[in-house]
Amino acid sequence: MKNYFEAFTIPYWQSKVTNWEQKKKCLLTIYNNTKINMNGDDQYTDYNNKNNYQSQIYAILIDDINSARKGMNLNQYEFKITTSWFQLYEQCHHHPIHNHGINALSAVCYIEYDSNEHEPTRFISPFNSYINNDLIEFIPSDIEEGSILFFPSNISHFVAPNKSPKPRLILSFNLSL
Repeated sequence: MKNYFEAFTIPYWQSKVTNWEQKKKCLLTIYNNTKINMNGDDQYTDYNNKNNYQSQIYAILIDDINSARKGMNLNQYEFKITTSWFQLYEQCHHHPIHNHGINALSAVCYIEYDSNEHEPTRFISPFNSYINNDLIEFIPSDIEEGSILFFPSNISHFVAPNKSPKPRLILSFNLSL
């Protein structure tokens, strides 16, 4: 009989986008064509603008999506990008706690990101600490420009205020079965 076990885990997949410099140029081309439609107060985003570049994003990142699918033991599923958007965080911009609903997975790709100046997305556990009932926060390590992070869409997360004068640009997308 096993005496100790951890019953609940939350899967994350973090990797460096393959062929990053080439893919970054492709992503920035899409971004540059859509950034005139970005708006917001806490961050600039094209989330609500009904953009239609999901198939382009999928074509650019298919190898990275498939690596995550394999690494997360989800080979039996085919994924489709249902929504995608860019977010630009200038100094003091942030994103309050939110989740992406009932999609299967979501992803954040760090396009313009300085690991010495910026902070990664922070995740909040769906359950509190059994020791002191505090919130449990997960902050991924080793995030750098070109990192991509996959996580369950229903996990709450946020972006702390950007303390740097350097902009922080990410691409985010939701994957459904």
